[in-house]
Amino acid sequence: MVKNLFIVNDVTAFAANAAEALAGKLGIVSLTDGTAALVFAATISAGQTVSFTKGGITTGDIKSKELLRSQVSAYNAGTAQKVIVTLAAPVGETEKFIKLIDVTVGTFNVPVKSYFGANAEEVIAKINADGIDDKSAFNGYSATAALEVISVFAPLGRIFRVAASQTSVIVYSVVPILPEGTYAKVKALEDECSVYEGVTNKVGFPVSRPPSDAVLGNTYDMVYTEFLLSNSVKDGSKTMSLDKIKIIFAIKRAGVVTAATLNTEIQKLG
Repeated sequence: MVKNLFIVNDVTAFAANAAEALAGKLGIVSLTDGTAALVFAATISAGQTVSFTKGGITTGDIKSKELLRSQVSAYNAGTAQKVIVTLAAPVGETEKFIKLIDVTVGTFNVPVKSYFGANAEEVIAKINADGIDDKSAFNGYSATAALEVISVFAPLGRIFRVAASQTSVIVYSVVPILPEGTYAKVKALEDECSVYEGVTNKVGFPVSRPPSDAVLGNTYDMVYTEFLLSNSVKDGSKTMSLDKIKIIFAIKRAGVVTAATLNTEIQKLG
């Protein structure tokens, strides 16, 4: 599925022409049937075919009724998860353990690792060693201990579950909230979507990337959309091809152009 990301920092208005779109405003371009004229507008009318453009990147033409979904996700700084484990040794044994299970990706195949020790200090030393290991699946995790009570902290944006040695007590003390619209989250999305704009690294050499549109210090409200585009197959068969695309908009907060106003216009394509 093709995925496009538009990071919009100039939110004073929608682009009124191609020059403003190239300079950084988000442009909604409509193509009226029967004419070749491209019209920049702040609104979408029923039945129009439109595309979105900014900074030299333009989507394909999107026709009425091709919208599958569109939703706003507001900025949230996020909350890092914390789990407290009162550690105990299994009956008849002296070694204790904590098992961390990172479930952030939500798939069956998730990172899992057990940390063993005679006491809490030995266990947290191993967790913290992984926490500073760039190659570890648990990089960024940390732990502290007070006697045999261990507090495990996930990095922001990660979700985990815990198992522990028999008779240990586990308390999920701080519920995680995933960040949304932060500089780090938008920058990661930009890197993920860059492959669809021709930025790849298949040979493993350093890649020259275009300057990032994400601005450190800005916060963004997000609009997530999916479209199912229909196009005629040019083989004389009169059949149609269907292509699903995802377009994500990161809209700088507190401007005239907001995620809510954009979403209202996009909904007209449904």
